Amino acid sequence: YVSNILFALESLINENKVKLICLPCELLTHNYFITNLFKDVFSIAAHKNITIFLPSGSNYKNENSIQGISTLKNCITVGGIDNTNMKIYDYSSCGPYCNYQKPDLCASCVNITSLNSNTSFISEKDGIKLYPKKLNIKYKSFSGTSLAAAFVCGITALLLERNPSLTFSDIYSILKLSCDQLEELNKNKQ
Repeated sequence: YVSNILFALESLINENKVKLICLPCELLTHNYFITNLFKDVFSIAAHKNITIFLPSGSNYKNENSIQGISTLKNCITVGGIDNTNMKIYDYSSCGPYCNYQKPDLCASCVNITSLNSNTSFISEKDGIKLYPKKLNIKYKSFSGTSLAAAFVCGITALLLERNPSLTFSDIYSILKLSCDQLEELNKNKQ
């Protein structure tokens, strides 16, 4: 539920040690009420020097397909690249949106190998601690712009480890300057 996400964000923002938040979810339509709620929370985060990363979404890569909270200006929106051919990922939503150029940048998001997990595992039931069964497959491949957002957030964590005084504007500028333009002719897709 949106209310759960907003509550979790508020809790994280009130934590003094948090500098980065990766929010791997999206709205595939424009719901102005929900978007405005996130806009307010993101503004509080930016005021407290917390950088929020969002995926661009999974609408087809048509121009102006970016929707929802990924259109907000006080977050870093990450689109996806298919690294097998260095083209924009087919399901990476694109901008622009109003006067904003979104996504802010792109990263690899196709066939990313990660540790496998049992997503239906519950650690406790009726007050009794449960233990997971051993997985037969240790690694799994995933695709999606949420992976690209998590990757860029991880890079930013390394930057902050080196220089904890970086602000949202510093991080945004460093990431933008570190990007290379793709051969993609349409600037709104990258």
